[in-house]
Amino acid sequence: MSEPEVVEADDSVDGDWSERVRATYLEVRAPLWRALLAWSGSVDVADDAVAEGFAQVLRRGPVVRDPAAWVWRASFRLAAGDLQRRRRSAGTVGVDALLGVAGATDRLPDDAIDLVGALAHLSEQQRQCIALVDVAGHTAPSAAAVLGTSAATVRVQLMRGRRRLRALLDGTTDGAPAPEVER
Repeated sequence: MSEPEVVEADDSVDGDWSERVRATYLEVRAPLWRALLAWSGSVDVADDAVAEGFAQVLRRGPVVRDPAAWVWRASFRLAAGDLQRRRRSAGTVGVDALLGVAGATDRLPDDAIDLVGALAHLSEQQRQCIALVDVAGHTAPSAAAVLGTSAATVRVQLMRGRRRLRALLDGTTDGAPAPEVER
């Protein structure tokens, strides 16, 4: 009776996967972080969501066919959950809650803090669309894929959000001054 053939594990599959994720990280990390910061208003939320998104894609392995698309969707969902938890625990909603914990904005230039403060006055959907298209460079169809909506919805929300954002940053919001963000 012959012994069964021993089949060794194919390390090339894991190596290829790790390299794909590494390449995805180098390509996606910076625009993803900027988009999450613009959308959430929190450096900490953006940091945590990007890190956890990539950790989860690594854990899932090669069953994820498109790691970049998967990380975008997962990171936005993780950030949404994190923001919701922070708002519940703080008992507040609005600019202060969106700007995260005290000191988190110390790493941002003043004009970025102003932009994040103005973005906080948009609807969540408008913020998401602006973050994905204007900050991260997605097209309307690819942003729609991340958000699970249609490209037409993204375009409408972009138009409305940009109009509102322009008014907020110019200080022309129905005669009221532009919102001040505490630094």
